[in-house]
Amino acid sequence: MTDFRELLSRLGNLHDCTVALIEWRPDEKTMGFEIADLYFNFEGLPDYPGPLAGRITLEGVEHLTIDFHDISGPLRINEFLVEKESQAGVAVAITFWPAGTLRVTCGRIAFPDVRPPPA
Repeated sequence: MTDFRELLSRLGNLHDCTVALIEWRPDEKTMGFEIADLYFNFEGLPDYPGPLAGRITLEGVEHLTIDFHDISGPLRINEFLVEKESQAGVAVAITFWPAGTLRVTCGRIAFPDVRPPPA
């Protein structure tokens, strides 16, 4: 999971990225997030490589807390963080703006093989 935590850090914790789709499949214990542009945090900077859509899938979902209110306009990520890692799995917290939080505990995370802009 360290690779995912490092990727998130290099991508600015996906700050300002637009979520095109959140898909929860309780029967499969998965939750997927389709991100319109994984590099959006870098838009306008010289290192911005251009838009790249991608999907992050949380697998083996055991616990889920959803708190959304006052949703209007596009759903943008404020921070996508790995809060805790253990042998049993990983806990993530995704905060959105203008308001909303998702907390998930899962077994593993599948994420795109992307090259972050230089640090």
